[in-house]
Amino acid sequence: MDIFFNSNYFKNELIPVPSALNALNELKKSYDLHVVTARHDGIAEHTKAWINTHYPGIFTHLPIDYTKYIYVLLSQVYLLIYILVIILQKRLVNQ
Repeated sequence: MDIFFNSNYFKNELIPVPSALNALNELKKSYDLHVVTARHDGIAEHTKAWINTHYPGIFTHLPIDYTKYIYVLLSQVYLLIYILVIILQKRLVNQ
């Protein structure tokens, strides 16, 4: 991934999806929009700059520690799956 993140394409040539800004502006009328990404800290500033350039004022919050949010979300998902497995096992045993 570092090769890609250091490439000229990533740094200078990535373009937004056509009409994404219009769609996000419509969503922003009814919702607070947040950015969630798993990009590492080494490209956080570039990512924030790109988002602010292409989607100015759209997002309520740009996370500073990108990976922290993903790890917390994944840990909660794994915990939920673990709990569901235990519940299912108990139900199967009691049948």
